Amino acid sequence: MRPRANPASFDAYLVVDWSAAARPKTGSDSIWIHAVGAGSPASFNPPTRAEAMAHIEARLDPLVERGLRVFVGFDFAFGYPSGLASALSLKGDPWRATWKLLAQEIEDDDHNRNNRFAVAGELNRRISGGRGPFWGCPASAESPTLGSRRLDADQAGLAALRECDRRSPVPPQSALKLFTAGSVGSQSLTGIARLAHLRFKSPIGRHCRVWPFETGWAPPTEAPVVLAEVFPSLLEVRPRDGEVRDAAQVRTLAQWLQARDRAGELAELFRGPGVAMDAAEREEGWILGVS
Repeated sequence: MRPRANPASFDAYLVVDWSAAARPKTGSDSIWIHAVGAGSPASFNPPTRAEAMAHIEARLDPLVERGLRVFVGFDFAFGYPSGLASALSLKGDPWRATWKLLAQEIEDDDHNRNNRFAVAGELNRRISGGRGPFWGCPASAESPTLGSRRLDADQAGLAALRECDRRSPVPPQSALKLFTAGSVGSQSLTGIARLAHLRFKSPIGRHCRVWPFETGWAPPTEAPVVLAEVFPSLLEVRPRDGEVRDAAQVRTLAQWLQARDRAGELAELFRGPGVAMDAAEREEGWILGVS
């Protein structure tokens, strides 16, 4: 591997706009992947989560074999407000225990059919016995432990937002909100389950590390593949003629990351907020680029 010009230097960058669609879907509000570096820029619009992860693994394998380093950003929350793992009586590192639980409980088949609302209801039952902290679902999925409306945070004993959500200049919605416009909760449930398999069960997983959970607040230097939470809405996006906005967002962010890295400015983003943030490193995670 050639010498690195700076500690965060990567050879390729993949940005993934995730979707929790319950059936195969392309176009607007579906999964988009954009890759730059180590080859020609390319956009992909796989119709299912299974195809998306297969595509990502297939792209990573040859790059790692060539000794190249790859940044992969996903636009869903990697963690939940501090205290969720404890409320579920999970043992060990909170983030890892939560990822393991979701990987076990989420069923997400090759046609995007999934049980995310049932899982959220079961998590609510374990945490509060009622309709919280997870909320938001279609009427057909309502149950004694999952409703369409949000409860006050105190009723579930957890904050609605993580620290990085509160600090973001473009505030994302709560990872506990599962349904309706702007929600990211369903994407996080299905996305974390898929990432847990990638990191801990797939052959490529031994080459991957998750920022900041496994890297700390420093530019990752050893891992061939770094997985990080991103938020494309932090950047101004100008779609090309006929380009789907989701596609424009991942393209813009992938190009921005590459440009920052070439300018020697990407390493600083991995230092996060610049203050001690134990809760973020252990459970909540962080959005790359939020300070």
